[in-house]
Amino acid sequence: MNPLDGRCVNCGYLAIRGESHQKGNPIEEVGLERRETGELFILTKTDRGPDTGVRPCCYRQVPVFVGDEYTELASMLYHDKLSKERLRSITLEIIRKDRQCPHWRQHAPGSTPKEHYAQEREDTVESDRRRWEEAQEENRRAYEAVLDADRQRSDRRQKRTDRILVIFGIVIATMTLGLVTSDSLFGWLFRSLFG
Repeated sequence: MNPLDGRCVNCGYLAIRGESHQKGNPIEEVGLERRETGELFILTKTDRGPDTGVRPCCYRQVPVFVGDEYTELASMLYHDKLSKERLRSITLEIIRKDRQCPHWRQHAPGSTPKEHYAQEREDTVESDRRRWEEAQEENRRAYEAVLDADRQRSDRRQKRTDRILVIFGIVIATMTLGLVTSDSLFGWLFRSLFG
């Protein structure tokens, strides 16, 4: 297991997005270089002071900045109290935190967060399909075991019935032979009864 599993820095859902969430500001992949340097903000100067034109976000909408972290950064940026190097350092510290995020997914360079999500959905569907097939196979085996047990019981009953019929046939055959022979016990019994 990678020591960075569960951390934003190594997650396929770490993205950058413009401040205004309009169609013109799509969520984009954060490349390896930016992940290593912490350069996830693109600062722009406005007449109101420095502004974050682009900032990091999570495609799965898990907060990248917990609590007041972003507010503090924005305030320091606005008042020009934060250098680019310090911003990168703070950003790296934040995205390297071990969050044990349940949505974490290994970053595949070149894949957008949307593609990571599509792959996760595909993996989930495939996993569900496999579990369903395994359950069906288990049910089939259980059903065949029940059929096999029924077949064995039926075979035992049939063998018992066959033995009874054979014994009954031998008795009938013996009685019939006894009728033919006058010296036999059956012949004597038959003559005495029917006379």
